[in-house]
Amino acid sequence: MLYVEYCIEKFRADGQLLESWKKPSKSFILNFIKTLYRAMSLDIGDDANMTTIFDILDNPVNSIYYTNLFYCAGTSGKSRQYMKSEYAYTYGEYLGIVVGTTSTAVAPSQTKLITPIAHGTAAGELEYFGMLVMDEADFNVDTGTDEAYFEIERIFRNASGNSITIEEIGINALAQSIGSSSNKVFCILRDVDTIVVADGEYLKIKYRIKVAS
Repeated sequence: MLYVEYCIEKFRADGQLLESWKKPSKSFILNFIKTLYRAMSLDIGDDANMTTIFDILDNPVNSIYYTNLFYCAGTSGKSRQYMKSEYAYTYGEYLGIVVGTTSTAVAPSQTKLITPIAHGTAAGELEYFGMLVMDEADFNVDTGTDEAYFEIERIFRNASGNSITIEEIGINALAQSIGSSSNKVFCILRDVDTIVVADGEYLKIKYRIKVAS
């Protein structure tokens, strides 16, 4: 069975851990199921019965796009980078783990975070650092618990001058166009949680995706 959980860690500016907690994620949304369906049942280019997914701008993502469910902005195994590509909506802060400020309950039909927090240091903004994806050598198969998993994580910093309250977190994926320079970003998961990040504090969010018997 597929399980997802997330871990929240808050740090002072000097790196001291302030608090942490872990919760199960219950909130894959319809885009995730549709993407799996497309991958398992339809050939690329077959539009006749295409199950449409929608990007974070509510534009349809049709069959000319390959989808990458856990695209981590500018990373490779065991490295952490911040990347901006030439395409406006494949900027690092739009991909991978993202945060927002609306506590509206999760519904399968949602296609994005309701009120995403922008990258920056102005009022109400957080700095989005590059993401880390577990190195292939560390991919964990635990024979004792009969499970296998990998993790992705992102660090944020609040340099806005005031506390910021996060109410929603999620994962945005990448849809890469075949034969053109058009890429799209779409949301596959959204969770609701309350996280208060004071000015000067760092926040780390880690998602673990695992299968277990």
